[in-house]
Amino acid sequence: VQFPAPQINGGVSRGKILGFTPGRPFTLRERPAMASPPGPELKKGDPDRFMNHDKAIFGIERPHWTGFLAKDQRVDLVAHGEAVAALRPRVGGGYSLDHFLAPDPADIVPLVDGIVAKHGAKGPLTVFAATGGHLESVLAERGFAVPEFFVPIGPLIEWREGNTEPVGRSEAIHSLLWL
Repeated sequence: VQFPAPQINGGVSRGKILGFTPGRPFTLRERPAMASPPGPELKKGDPDRFMNHDKAIFGIERPHWTGFLAKDQRVDLVAHGEAVAALRPRVGGGYSLDHFLAPDPADIVPLVDGIVAKHGAKGPLTVFAATGGHLESVLAERGFAVPEFFVPIGPLIEWREGNTEPVGRSEAIHSLLWL
């Protein structure tokens, strides 16, 4: 079993109380709507390839999660090189980058730049990026900041119960799939 939960900076988490062990931390990053420079053209992501990509990177098949994103007509599934991201529209405008997979870190910058160019002026862009990871640093360079309300909460921790290794530990997982 795996679930994300806030750790509340310096506090004890429900996950720890329940006997779960901490996994990877994820930090909320948000970019307000603003004009964006042109970016690389993105390809439409292939739903089957997206789900197979997730299975290979995450370590298990998750058709109820990735299938939902891949087949929902509201989701903008975009790709650059081997990297793929699912952008789910948010209430009130903007997009949540719900799943960002990049086996080759070199594909992160062009995918982020393409997403910002395509959707950055329409509304806020949000993502739970792996804390301290390459994606988080790229986002910070492009105007994604930690929202004020999130600072005291402090990263979300993916809590784990039982033998879940190595599922979900790939460095090619750059964001939290938050549905």
